[in-house]
Amino acid sequence: MNNSNTLRRRWTNTEIVVFPTAILAEKISPSALRLWIALAQFANDQRQCWPSRRTLLQLMPEGMAKATLRRARRELEEHNLLEVEYRTNPVTKRETSPLYTLLIPVPNEDEMGLGEGDEIVPPQEDEIVRPFNLINEHNNKEDVIKLIFEKWIEATGKHPTRTKLDEKRRSIIRKALKTHSVEDVSDAVVGWKREPFYCGENDRKTVYNSLKLLLRDADQIEKFRDLEREATLVIEKPKPHVSNPDLVGMVITDTDGSAIAKYDNEEGKWNYDV
Repeated sequence: MNNSNTLRRRWTNTEIVVFPTAILAEKISPSALRLWIALAQFANDQRQCWPSRRTLLQLMPEGMAKATLRRARRELEEHNLLEVEYRTNPVTKRETSPLYTLLIPVPNEDEMGLGEGDEIVPPQEDEIVRPFNLINEHNNKEDVIKLIFEKWIEATGKHPTRTKLDEKRRSIIRKALKTHSVEDVSDAVVGWKREPFYCGENDRKTVYNSLKLLLRDADQIEKFRDLEREATLVIEKPKPHVSNPDLVGMVITDTDGSAIAKYDNEEGKWNYDV
């Protein structure tokens, strides 16, 4: 009998993560399995989520290094159990939370262990309970509020430790979640960056991106949500080379008079392959 003094308790519904058992048969490391399950906690109906690295580390065993988390993520990608879309904030140019898409192995009939005459009986209507981690409006509201707040922090470039999730900000997000889905609110808190006016290109040279403004009412939420979803990525054209007219035709020579480098007018730089 285990005499450990560690306190144990029964779990609550909001602590349950429902996931397909097929993932348990995958030959992956314990860290990779933990990461997959942690991501499943936040996944929506499209099996997608975008928790921050800090949030994921909080769900891992104490002391896990960021490098271990990166290796686990890479391992899931190599085993085709996870797709990761790496994203950058177009305003701050800083890396933001990746978009994760969970993948699962699909067993064939032999692997499912169905014998002759066996059949899968679908549950009755009153037996169907949607997994907590696949409900758009997550039961664990506090975790969702924190995720949305962190997404807003990343979009605005505010300091992650000096900017606090106080009761006022928590109340604004909670109110928005009563009428709109998690995805709608998440897109709304970043959609402002798609409109130059809100980024500071206005008469007052002021950036307008407070949570109170972005989530003020349904009209505001849907306006900023649509700005984010309708945005198109603009690929910057490479800047042309600028040559220095004072260096055109110049050659750097060695002490014996042999050429070391010649200024390339077209490239705008010294060419040492002479």
